[in-house]
Amino acid sequence: MTIYESLAAVMADCTSVAKRDRNEHQRFMFRGIDAVVNAVGPILRKHSVTVVPTVESVQYDTVATS
Repeated sequence: MTIYESLAAVMADCTSVAKRDRNEHQRFMFRGIDAVVNAVGPILRKHSVTVVPTVESVQYDTVATS
């Protein structure tokens, strides 16, 4: 099975992640990272998919602080 077939199987098993977390200061609902990991993690494991981040670019700036 190719990675594309495995990802399609993951997508078929996890159709959505609800916005259940609320930002009280600006009053909006959002999907928290914990909700996404909890919803998608078991499905990724079921289909033997591992998500690996890669660094595409790095930029450094000097910032004055007090």
